[in-house]
Amino acid sequence: SGYTLGSARTASVSVADNDLPPVVVPVVSVVAGSGVVEGSAASFTVSASPAPSTPLPVSLSVSQQGVFVASGGVGSKSVTVPTSGSVTFSVATVNDSVDEPAGSVSVVLSSGSGYTLGSARTASVSVADNDDPPQTPSQKNPGSVQTDTVEISLSNVEVSAGGTVELTVKLRKRPVGRVMILFNTDKDVKNSLKLSSPDDQIRYFRTARGFPTGLTFTAFDWQRPKRLVLHGISAASGTLVARVQGTVSSTLGRYEFPDIQFKVKS
Repeated sequence: SGYTLGSARTASVSVADNDLPPVVVPVVSVVAGSGVVEGSAASFTVSASPAPSTPLPVSLSVSQQGVFVASGGVGSKSVTVPTSGSVTFSVATVNDSVDEPAGSVSVVLSSGSGYTLGSARTASVSVADNDDPPQTPSQKNPGSVQTDTVEISLSNVEVSAGGTVELTVKLRKRPVGRVMILFNTDKDVKNSLKLSSPDDQIRYFRTARGFPTGLTFTAFDWQRPKRLVLHGISAASGTLVARVQGTVSSTLGRYEFPDIQFKVKS
C-alpha cells in the first residue's frame, strides 16, 4: 500500500565459489604381453586412467617362476606413466643352455602417491625354455650310434682280417663349448689295432688307463665331419664281433654311448 512497482523490480548478485575442484586420482593397472621364449624380453603395459596431468611415477615389483630373468631384473622397480596415459615396461630374460621347465615373469603394482590401484594390479608373462633335454643315447643299427650331441657311423659292419674300418663322426648341432669324443676298443682287437685320422684330426688324451684316441669339435668347426680309421684288424680264429666304445664329453655333461659293433673274419 502506498507504492507502485517500477520496471527494475528484480536484481541478482553473483556469488563466486572459492573452493578447488575435486581432485580425480588416476587408477593404475597393468596388463601382460604375449608369452616369450627365453632370451626375449617379457613386456607389460602400465596404464593410468584418467591420464595424469603430469608424469606419474608408479612403484612395482618383479618376480619369476624358474630362473629366466637377467641379473638385476627381479625386485622393486619403478616406471613413469606419461601424460599419454600408458607406458611399456620390459623385463629381460637370459638365453641359456640349460634344459629347464617353462616358467614366468610377474609384475605386481605397489601402492604409491598420486594414484590408486585398480583391480588389474598383477600380470604374468609365460617364458618357454628353448634347450633340448638330455637324451639317452640310441642305437640306430649295429654299425652306428646317435646321441643328442653326436652321430657316429662305420663305413662297413663286416671286415676281413687285416682290413680297415672307418668311423665318421658328425655333430648334430652347434656346441656351446668344446665337445671331446674319446674312443677305445675292446681287448680282443686292441693288441692288433692301430688308429689314424685321414684328416690329421686325431688326438691322444692321457687317462688312468693309458692313451685313448679322441676327436675334438668346437663351435668353429662343428659342421665338418671327422674321420677315424681302424687299421690292421685281426681275429684269433673264426669270426669276431668287435666293439668300439666311447664317451662324449661336453658342457652339457659326460656320458658313454652304446658300443658300435662290426664283424672281423679271420
